[in-house]
Amino acid sequence: MANLLSLEQLKQAVEVKQRIAELENRLVGILSGTTSAPTSVTTQAGHGGRRVMSPESRARIVTAHKARWAKFHAAKKTAAPKKEAGQKRRVYTPEAKARMVAAVKARWARERAKKGR
Repeated sequence: MANLLSLEQLKQAVEVKQRIAELENRLVGILSGTTSAPTSVTTQAGHGGRRVMSPESRARIVTAHKARWAKFHAAKKTAAPKKEAGQKRRVYTPEAKARMVAAVKARWARERAKKGR
């Protein structure tokens, strides 16, 4: 097996490959008429490069997100106040319950009639 490479040789190969990619990007930039390199730089794994965000930028984004969250939830709290702990649930009168039961029974009777039972 003459194809086995040492760790040092592999590191050198990776460095050379990265250098070639950088030079190819510069060449594309020159030929396309722009002075900067293209935005899609491929890494050694062949995937798109990942952008690095500064801690200040990340902090600004987090602060803005928390403000949006707080604004949304503050509006939600004012729109629908919660029940007090001592409040009772709504109780229907017997007449109202009877009307609801009759309506449900009529609805199911219509459904059964549609199916031909």
